[in-house]
Amino acid sequence: MHELDVAILKTVIYGDIFNFPMTAEEIHHFLIHNRTVGLTEITQHLQTSHFLANTLCFDGTYYSLASRQDIFELRHSREAMVLPLLKRVKTYGRLLAYFPFVEFVGVTGALSMRNPSTETDDLDYLIITRPGRVWLARACIILLVRVMRLRHVEICPNYVLASDKLSQSRQDMYIAHEIVQLLPLSNVSLYQQLREENQWTQDYLANSNMPFYQFVDAPLNRVGLFIKHGLEAVMSTRLGNWLEQWEYKRKATRFQQQATAPTSSAEIDEGRVKGHFQDYGHYVLERYHEQLKLFEIDIHKPQLQSGGD
Repeated sequence: MHELDVAILKTVIYGDIFNFPMTAEEIHHFLIHNRTVGLTEITQHLQTSHFLANTLCFDGTYYSLASRQDIFELRHSREAMVLPLLKRVKTYGRLLAYFPFVEFVGVTGALSMRNPSTETDDLDYLIITRPGRVWLARACIILLVRVMRLRHVEICPNYVLASDKLSQSRQDMYIAHEIVQLLPLSNVSLYQQLREENQWTQDYLANSNMPFYQFVDAPLNRVGLFIKHGLEAVMSTRLGNWLEQWEYKRKATRFQQQATAPTSSAEIDEGRVKGHFQDYGHYVLERYHEQLKLFEIDIHKPQLQSGGD
């Protein structure tokens, strides 16, 4: 089997786990391969490979596994519902950027791939804060979460981390994909730093150097920045230091009691808040490896650079 047959099939298999048939451009960008490959080469291979012709199905826009033609209609229906959700996730993401000590906001999860399950999908975010203010920033954000929940809008700050804790110690296919599909809404320079400090993702997704979908990096308005900086000045005192430690100790004890499941990927420390107590990535990788075995593809683990802090 040609190496591009394997890379393309692995990419489509991974998308299939999320009921996500892919365009040729998406296959190219999210190609599961440890070297870069041009779009022209991918397109030609999709059109000429006898193996892929027998393994994949094409509806004129998307490619899926031949056995999963049912997800074409699903992808088209999700495309129809995604625009209002994207508008909403960008609006609230921009609002989060005004919160004290928040330096970066990015969209994660299904909406970052334009693949919502429902018209009321959760709005998932990764938030990067100033060092030493992760827990205080998160506490402020949770106030917005609770207010918006009353309006039936579910804002999920799934991962809050400090700007000096960008390197990810867990290095696998799922985390690599989560990083490269991240949709930055503010501070692109910090997004680029995140990517640079996690260059190991290139061993999995070598073509994914920049966001695939359009992103927004409009400057924040002066009034909002004035309020933001004023609140930061108030909370950059000894009182703010005390509140940061108090909130950390208060929440960390409870979170750590929940993070005992074998599939937990929670990260609870002074520089990170990741409350994934039942890790969906565990299920995704299990399904992915099962599918690779069905197609007699070796589960290849790239030679990674050392990670962690």
